[in-house]
Amino acid sequence: MAKAGNKNVYIVVALIIVVVVCAIIYGVLNKIDTPLLPSTQMQDLLNKALVTRKPMIFFIYLPDEKNVWDETLADQQFAGTFEKILTYKEPVSFFLKTKWNQQIKSLTVPAILAVDYRNRFIRLQEGIPSSEELRSIFADVLLHHELMVAQDIAAKKELDKLKSIVENQQYIDAMDRLRTFLMVYENTECEVQARDLLNDVSVKPQVIEYLRSNRDAANRKVLLHKAQEDFRYKRYFNADRAISFLVQHFPNSEEAQAASEIKQQIDTIARDEFREATDLYNRKQYYQAYEKYLSLHQKFQGTHWDVYISGKIQQMDADPAFATYKERLVKDREAEGIFNRAEQLFEQEQWDQAEQFYNTVLRFHPKSRYAFRSKQRIEEMNTLRYSKPSKKTDDTSIDAKEE
Repeated sequence: MAKAGNKNVYIVVALIIVVVVCAIIYGVLNKIDTPLLPSTQMQDLLNKALVTRKPMIFFIYLPDEKNVWDETLADQQFAGTFEKILTYKEPVSFFLKTKWNQQIKSLTVPAILAVDYRNRFIRLQEGIPSSEELRSIFADVLLHHELMVAQDIAAKKELDKLKSIVENQQYIDAMDRLRTFLMVYENTECEVQARDLLNDVSVKPQVIEYLRSNRDAANRKVLLHKAQEDFRYKRYFNADRAISFLVQHFPNSEEAQAASEIKQQIDTIARDEFREATDLYNRKQYYQAYEKYLSLHQKFQGTHWDVYISGKIQQMDADPAFATYKERLVKDREAEGIFNRAEQLFEQEQWDQAEQFYNTVLRFHPKSRYAFRSKQRIEEMNTLRYSKPSKKTDDTSIDAKEE
């Protein structure tokens, strides 16, 4: 009994599944507009338009409205126009929706869809137009068609010239003109042929060498410009790298020669400033010499000059005579930072806080060059405090005047 019951359950479930699948299929089929124009027939129409070079107009109707265009198109005055245009009355078919989905996917009324002989969209007019409006649509379509035909004819003539240039093995000239052709005659019937021809020309040895040479020329100009800009803004390490690459990879180029001149200028600047720092050191002006070497180290870091500059800094660090000067340098820099903060507060007239920073300089860095200036500032603030009337005094004076 149990097995018989289970079997009945399976049968019921299977029937339910069949019903659901049938319902889904029915719903999908109902969504497809009928009658459908076979895709092969539609392709025949497109091929006919391409052969005859005539634009196409589809008078689209919705299901159950097959005769909606009959009265409008019955007017004999359109007979001459129909000879110039391929016209079809079609339903909103699956093929039409696939081909021009963006244009007709949301149609709820009859419409006119116009495309040229190369299957390019021209315009969409929703609703049934009057005779006057329909004449205007035909005129626009024919004008667009004439322009397209003229462009295709001009493109074919130009492409024939380019083929002759290629046959004469003038590949570089052909490549440049083919690129221009594809910009001017884009979307013409000769576009595909032109692209194929350009691909063939691009692999010719002469063209490959020409492109490589042009690429190298462009790279040389970029590198030289970079070297010039880095030199101008004293980024000597970056300039030195660009110069080295130019001289190494393009030694006989004009850019390499110009880069070498920049290199000489960098060397002259480094040499002169290095000599100045060395002269200061030899005159035992250790403080100024050390600062000069540190400045040079920042400017020429990474260049070959930095080897000499860093060596001098290490020499001074190891020199006992410089030990006291170095200690003074460190303290002076600390004092400088505190003093600069005091100066900011002084300019903002926050004198109490400024005085605390000035006193810090006097207390911890009494022998620095900022100690004397801090003392002067404190005296100046005291003078300003006593000479500037307080707010309370000003208010009393005003009240007295009012009385």
